Amino acid sequence: YAFRRSLVKWRIDKTLLVSALKFGAPLTVSALFWYCLTGVDRLFLERLGETEMLGIYNVGLAISGYMQIFYTTVSNTFEPDIYQTIAQKNRKKLILILGTIIGVVTLANMLFVLFAPFLIDVLTAGRYVASAPFARILAIHNITMAVYYMVVKLLIGNGYVKGELFVRVSGAICSVVAFFVHM
Repeated sequence: YAFRRSLVKWRIDKTLLVSALKFGAPLTVSALFWYCLTGVDRLFLERLGETEMLGIYNVGLAISGYMQIFYTTVSNTFEPDIYQTIAQKNRKKLILILGTIIGVVTLANMLFVLFAPFLIDVLTAGRYVASAPFARILAIHNITMAVYYMVVKLLIGNGYVKGELFVRVSGAICSVVAFFVHM
């Protein structure tokens, strides 16, 4: 998009291109640091040599992942409204939108927590009910991640992309440190 917008009569609008790169570069680097934050839980289990527990955990992770898809759907539906209200500086509407997203996600995940053993029993034909405690914990994790993602959207929407990068770098460093302390 930035390249196409900056290309005017086969000339590149350097000001617009530099502005786009300044905005996008921290987000790109931030996305790379996200890899340090994802999967560290499974890495810990794998290092413990608990293959069976890792398998049960992965089933719980996969099933709770459906609740994460629910968050993504709700969030993507309202994402344009979030950025629009930030641009219009309409804080009341912004709080209402963010509260609605987090409220709906919290309600859905808490219902999942209540019925997780039953749902997992049905979905896995009774084979992986042992994954219910992990799925419950990960459903709670989905709620905290929804709050995290809303904060990230606020940072990006307000132009604080370096702040978002700082949050991810800090999380990645903490994950790496935790891994080496645990070993």
